[in-house]
Amino acid sequence: MKKYLLVALLVCMGTAVCFAAKPKMACESLFVESLIRNEKTDVSIITSNGNYFRSLTVSGDKKIVDKIVGAIEADRKIASSVVETFEGKESYKMILTIPYGGYEGISVGFDKYSDTDARIFISGPVDAFK
Repeated sequence: MKKYLLVALLVCMGTAVCFAAKPKMACESLFVESLIRNEKTDVSIITSNGNYFRSLTVSGDKKIVDKIVGAIEADRKIASSVVETFEGKESYKMILTIPYGGYEGISVGFDKYSDTDARIFISGPVDAFK
């Protein structure tokens, strides 16, 4: 009986730790050295007065655009709101609002101009990303 109580206690503690851990935003994983220093990308990283902003613009690389699309679709699952705009044959825009790091207003914007050209940005309070 003691073994079962101990196992039940450990399972409860493990579950609590899993729920307490902050989920990672997939879009954040795009800002790695291999994409920041890529000849097909332009990256802006701004941190000032408690504001956090990152943007990644891709020109002429389908593989990177596909990575961005995968990340935006993953983060869409945790978004509290989604706004989509379709313009013409290929142009597409999406803005996600994501509760993250105890903050409700993290914005992720995505503009897809073609299969090889796109832009993504993340914006919110710096403390949400610590």
